[in-house]
Amino acid sequence: MVFRQSKRSPCKHARRGRGVLGLAALLALVVAGAAAAQFGFFGGGMRLPANPDYDGRFTFTRLRYVPNGAWSHDYPRADQHLVRILAEITLIKTNTDAGNVLRLDKW
Repeated sequence: MVFRQSKRSPCKHARRGRGVLGLAALLALVVAGAAAAQFGFFGGGMRLPANPDYDGRFTFTRLRYVPNGAWSHDYPRADQHLVRILAEITLIKTNTDAGNVLRLDKW
């Protein structure tokens, strides 16, 4: 039995595969870096709206601390839901438009 040798050497295919794999890894790193920067993992943090002026209504206040991003879990949706529930089941006048964030990392 006679085997024909292909015109392309297997070495070229291996180099092309490594190049594609390297490009895919680089793309994954760029996307992961952009996502991390978007969500504040590099110290940039999220931009917070200004705290509302006190107008006599109950306004929920969330404490912000530095060690990790756990303070912002489900922010601001959880705050809004809590205040709406409080308004529905009690006679307390609540501020459903905005909430406070008290920063413990800047004194």
